[in-house]
Amino acid sequence: MESISPSMKMQRSCRMFGKACKQQFIKVLIPLIDINSNSSILFTKRSIHLKSHRGEVCFPGGKMEDDETIEEAALREAHEEIGIEPSSVDVWGCLTPVFTRNLTSTVVPIVGHIAHETLKPENVNRM
Repeated sequence: MESISPSMKMQRSCRMFGKACKQQFIKVLIPLIDINSNSSILFTKRSIHLKSHRGEVCFPGGKMEDDETIEEAALREAHEEIGIEPSSVDVWGCLTPVFTRNLTSTVVPIVGHIAHETLKPENVNRM
């Protein structure tokens, strides 16, 4: 994973978006973690008891608060949804934003490596 990090930091910085993207954009964290010396991407499966997106496999994410950057929003949502401490994430950068299936929102993926994962599973069925 180390070889990807510098390239992503130089080419795609979350800071270039600043606070320009607000409610129509969904910010997600693509959490990269090392498990037993293997690089992995952490997906979650949303609980069937939630109001929206029940049972979907997804990344933690959501809308921005008024005073947040894209990076701050993605880290806050990851903390709220699965307990990842923002300070434990080394943010590598933003990938190209993509439209959702129904074209009503744009997803802004933030890639970050998690040094120490502490997860909060009550909002998901599986991690």
